[in-house]
Amino acid sequence: MDRAETEETEEETEEPQQPQVFSELYVSLDGNDENDGSIDAPFATLEKARDTIRQLKNEECIPDGGITVYVREGTYYPQASFKLTTEDSGTKEKPITYSAYPGEKVVISGGKTLDWSKFEPVSGEMKDKLRSKEAKDKVVVASLEELGMVNPGKYDARQAGYSAPMVLFDGELMQLSRYPNSNNILDWMLCDILNRGYCARYPADDYRQGEGLMKMTYKSDIIDSWNHNVDDFIYAGYWAETWYCEFLYGKLDKENKTMEALGQMLYGGANQYTVGANNGIDRSFLVYNVYEEIDEPGEWYIDRHAGMFYMYPKTDAENPVVKVTSLNQTLIDLSNVSYVTVKGMQLTSSRQNGITMTGGNNVVIQDCEIDSCEKIGVVMTGGTENGVIDCKIHHIGTNFMTINSCGNRDTLTHCNNYVTNNEMYDFALLVESSPGIKLNDCVGVTVDHNEIYNGPHAAIWFGGSENVMEYNVIREVVKNVGDVGSIYTGRDWRDHGNVVRYNHFINLGSNIESNMRPCGFFADDANSDTDIYGNVYGPGLDYTQANKIHAGQYNKFYNNLFIDTPSAYYSYIWSNDKWLKYMLGEQVDAETVASYHDKINQVNKNPLYLVKWPWLANTTDKDSIYYDSNTFAENLLIYVNNKPASGGYVQQSFAGETHILYGYDDVQTNTVLYDKNKELFADFDGGDYTLVPSAYPENFPEIPFAMIGRMDESDYEKQMSLAKDMAKNTVVGTNLGEYSEEMVETLKAAIEQAEDMSYLDAIALLQAAMDEVKASRITKATATEKNYTLPELLEGGELETGNVKDGFTLNLSGELGKTLVTGSFGETAYSMELSSGTEITPQQMHLSSPEENSFGTKATGEVVLNIGTSATVFSKPVRMVLTGMGKKRVFAEKDGKLATMTQMKEDSAEALKDRYGYLRSENDLIVWLKQGGEIVLCDSLVLPTVTPTPTPTKPAGGTTSGGGGTSGGSVSVGGSSGGSVSSGGTSVGSTSTPKPVYQSKFTDIIGHWAEKDINTMAEKEIVSGVTETTFEPDRNITRAEFAALVVRSLKISTTEQKGIFKDVSNDAWYAQTVATAAAAGLISGHDGYFRPDDTITREEMAVVMMKAYSFLGKEIQTGELNRFEDEAQISAWAKEAVGQAVGVGLISGMSESTFAPKASATRAQATSLLKRLLEQ
Repeated sequence: MDRAETEETEEETEEPQQPQVFSELYVSLDGNDENDGSIDAPFATLEKARDTIRQLKNEECIPDGGITVYVREGTYYPQASFKLTTEDSGTKEKPITYSAYPGEKVVISGGKTLDWSKFEPVSGEMKDKLRSKEAKDKVVVASLEELGMVNPGKYDARQAGYSAPMVLFDGELMQLSRYPNSNNILDWMLCDILNRGYCARYPADDYRQGEGLMKMTYKSDIIDSWNHNVDDFIYAGYWAETWYCEFLYGKLDKENKTMEALGQMLYGGANQYTVGANNGIDRSFLVYNVYEEIDEPGEWYIDRHAGMFYMYPKTDAENPVVKVTSLNQTLIDLSNVSYVTVKGMQLTSSRQNGITMTGGNNVVIQDCEIDSCEKIGVVMTGGTENGVIDCKIHHIGTNFMTINSCGNRDTLTHCNNYVTNNEMYDFALLVESSPGIKLNDCVGVTVDHNEIYNGPHAAIWFGGSENVMEYNVIREVVKNVGDVGSIYTGRDWRDHGNVVRYNHFINLGSNIESNMRPCGFFADDANSDTDIYGNVYGPGLDYTQANKIHAGQYNKFYNNLFIDTPSAYYSYIWSNDKWLKYMLGEQVDAETVASYHDKINQVNKNPLYLVKWPWLANTTDKDSIYYDSNTFAENLLIYVNNKPASGGYVQQSFAGETHILYGYDDVQTNTVLYDKNKELFADFDGGDYTLVPSAYPENFPEIPFAMIGRMDESDYEKQMSLAKDMAKNTVVGTNLGEYSEEMVETLKAAIEQAEDMSYLDAIALLQAAMDEVKASRITKATATEKNYTLPELLEGGELETGNVKDGFTLNLSGELGKTLVTGSFGETAYSMELSSGTEITPQQMHLSSPEENSFGTKATGEVVLNIGTSATVFSKPVRMVLTGMGKKRVFAEKDGKLATMTQMKEDSAEALKDRYGYLRSENDLIVWLKQGGEIVLCDSLVLPTVTPTPTPTKPAGGTTSGGGGTSGGSVSVGGSSGGSVSSGGTSVGSTSTPKPVYQSKFTDIIGHWAEKDINTMAEKEIVSGVTETTFEPDRNITRAEFAALVVRSLKISTTEQKGIFKDVSNDAWYAQTVATAAAAGLISGHDGYFRPDDTITREEMAVVMMKAYSFLGKEIQTGELNRFEDEAQISAWAKEAVGQAVGVGLISGMSESTFAPKASATRAQATSLLKRLLEQ
């Protein structure tokens, strides 16, 4: 090959030159669009950077990792919207980011800076017109022409708001002059409505419709002092409804103190229509754009006729920066772009919106500040996976955000758009009746971790299905409205499956005079199928209905916490007929048909909806339509400084048939704690309302307080520290209170993964992993050794000990959670329940079941239980169930002896008055203990036979004194050991014949104070035992039992008459004796009822006894009752009989100074009393 051929071949195979690859572009106020966009030669405009990226895309030169456009520090004043479209999209692997340069403040402003030097102090006639003396010396004025401002003309003022420039003074928003100087409706002026006027909102034949123009009469004299540009006054008021503030221009008649609207209104003014309208009396209003009322720092006024700009400076700054909204376009317009992020910039002072996002996917607005926009902060329409995160949005004319048509209603396809971790405050500044965030026709939007505050209306207003509002803090909103929720939804039967959870509602509403209060959450106009759970309501909800339902069904409120909330739930329920007609579109106006019937018909044949919400299938046929109710169940209400409303914390109004509120009306499942419960919170006075573990009711899920609200890097660091501590210190294993090794390993993996994630995603990941570890804690275990340690603060723990007959030791470590210990004492199965917060001293308890009791007492069918020792003390009573022991007698250690255990009135810790107590439950025995020790169960005690020893004779002439007693050689038997013998002296030379030892008939009265009386009455067959060997002397006696004793004592022949009392069945064992006592005039009931199973009180017993006393013909005396300190507690109807019973010596006090009239009488007391009656 020759040389020429070689050179030609080399030239042909030379590599083509590659275009330059950029991963960063730069924009600067010092830049030039002729530059290359590098850090040293930046562009001047965002548009040039955008166009450069388009070119790089066309040349396929976008690098992996994408391109970031860094905007350098300064304020940029665009002349039009910065627009991105489909061709400006990135990809998942090559995203496009527009970001402020790290550490530098970048402002995109639609405002115009005014030349402060053009302002001069007001003078002359205009100075004199100002009402405020201070303002006369502070207000300044400049010509619009000199300021270079376009005359805004007459502001548009109609329906929900008005349009006017926003003015900023050194970055702080100023206020259009007004009277009064308050955003709070409680400070506004009052008027009475003279004529409702025609309402554009209602059909011509609607009963709420009016004629002509709205007219009102005002009460303030201040209005009469205003004379400058009277026709430019903008009137704003809640003229008709408490939920809607309407703006208008009016014709002012000072002579008659009236104002008449210049045009039709939406709702008009209230007159005969009274719902929420107070009959048109004392409606609240204020007036904007009043020159004379420039009276406080920060107010401004433009005289459109004279072309002059007046303001009262916010401060005395020498050269402040004053800006006014000027650009009448959205600052950034993103249309059908994907994988684009706008980050770290301030967007301010637009006459329209801050950002508009339409369509596209994976578009993120991050860490931006959006403020002072006359319309909306961010408008999001359609698209998927788009979000606004970590932003601050404030001082907005209408909504912080409007989210439209995201997701698909027909297919229930989620858009997965999100509004996350933003701070949002001061909204609805120009359009009063605007919510902070508004979701229109959306499916699958998540609004979470935001802090939303300071506004007159709702924080979040949503429409659509399967949207989630969670982990938000919502405060100081719905301040001027009634019948609006801080989270609100309503009037759309297409809406289902929405979730409101883990939000904190605090300091809502104000004390407006309205029969319809503001709310925390409100499902209005029949909206249904919303789940509301895990939320925290209060404190600061004194003037609200925390939750409200208007006519909807299947809304479920559960596991919520209410703090000092007077009204937790209110519902207004339609009649079944109204529900039916609205659903079928019968006999209602066209608007109602469109709002209800037409909308439900869009979903009630959709199989996707019918699977999830089956009731929709029954909405087309009159015979199948069923109007059901809502659920308010398993909530926790805690009152510290407040109490429930006078009508209760749940209130319901019914326009027709009554509907059961599930979880409240059928079976009450809510927990209500009254009066001073600060200890249930981490720091109530300090504003930390996190519940301590012991505050949660059983099975109440823990509320994730730490996850509610906005998260930042410090929260991430705290969460990471908690996760690492848990991973390091968690004990894995299979014992009670230990954790799953697999879940701990999962947590360790999550910790590694979180280090490479955004802090918000990392916090959520770590929380989920820690929750899984907590959920894996072992709560059920079986002991394999003869000792076991119960872990501290384990809620719901269950331990099976097996047979503890030969000994088993429970080791304890501090305060216990609710714990169940089960096993058996030999053949006797037991379960021991320890409640939350129980501490046991000492921290070790031995269980065993020896063959015999330690007191030497013999018994038949004996079962001995050692539950610790007498030194074992429980800080909270312990409940023990002994299976199959229901018929056993119960004895326990007391003062070193074996004593009969007290029978309790009810199965509760509160009913335990002694150290031990018992109840019977069918075949089982329930024992409550405040301390440990030995418990003996038996059929009967075995008493030894005692043979008396005769008194020996003495030599004649001598005397022997046997102790000087008068018993004459009597033998007394008593005590748990069976019997003891005591002898007394007899005369010399005589041989006494000993009296027989008296054997008690019942084993459980030995040594009892009424032992002798019970034996005597038993011999007379007036009383009998509970069993052949037991009497249960200290058990309370029922009214039926006492009636039977009285009849037998008085030997009254029983009557055959029955059916005297409604609650005494003819086949009851006491039917005849109760009827006999009633016929003899000894007893009476009340309203036809006798209450046979109620225990009889001491005062009731006294009344019956005195009737019996009279029946026997005995002479009655009256005793003094003033010796009893509790005399005032004796019922008026019983006082005479009690006095008589005391007077004749039948009854004495429970002590020297008390009678205890309401105390229940025991079987022993009744027996002794009747014996005394018969012996007198």
